[in-house]
Amino acid sequence: MKVSFGSYAMGVDRELASEIQKTIDSDQRVVSVSRRPWGREGEFDLCLALRPEASARDVFVALGAMLQGRGEKAPTSVSLQSGETLSTPARP
Repeated sequence: MKVSFGSYAMGVDRELASEIQKTIDSDQRVVSVSRRPWGREGEFDLCLALRPEASARDVFVALGAMLQGRGEKAPTSVSLQSGETLSTPARP
């Protein structure tokens, strides 16, 4: 699973990134997290490895719910290996 933090030329949504990181850190279903920077304005991905018995869908839905009502500051998305993605609403 991947959580991607993008930018609208003003950096990532640091508040949302912090909230998501805290959620991931406290989730016993997550075995490891690797951070992969990719942009010039602080953009990065968090790649999550889950316990074999964990439901990736449950984690995906929980993280995706955190994106609702966000997106004005920066685009953020969570994706499964299958390609299914939940994202912050598009910027108006």
